[in-house]
Amino acid sequence: MTEEKTPPPASAEDEALLRDLVLADRDLLALAADHGLSLAELAEWSDRPGRSEAIVRLCRLADLQCQALLSRYRLIAASRLIAQAGNEDGTLSAEQVRKACVDLLKTNPADLKPDPATEIDEETDPALALLQQAIAQTEP
Repeated sequence: MTEEKTPPPASAEDEALLRDLVLADRDLLALAADHGLSLAELAEWSDRPGRSEAIVRLCRLADLQCQALLSRYRLIAASRLIAQAGNEDGTLSAEQVRKACVDLLKTNPADLKPDPATEIDEETDPALALLQQAIAQTEP
């Protein structure tokens, strides 16, 4: 059986450097200088046991955070587009409704990789009903 190695606890200096690295508000040269290091020393610091793994995990977390943020705004954008397609308040022209519907139809659901736990019930989903109504209104 293999034991997982636990990295040594980070010092206050390591935590400060990791925090500033995650903030990403300056380039590596400035980051090193702000912590009294040369670029070579910063590179060496990042290669010590546990640190590069911590940096990789922080990058992975930042990527997940970005995906979550994009998913949230994608949902808001889709909701607005569906509302436009439904033309609920009657302020859009037929052409604007048509374009909103086309945009929705061009969206490839496979690219969105939905969470199976949040699948849509096609029979009871109000957004789908709105889309179907909007499409019916634009048909000749």
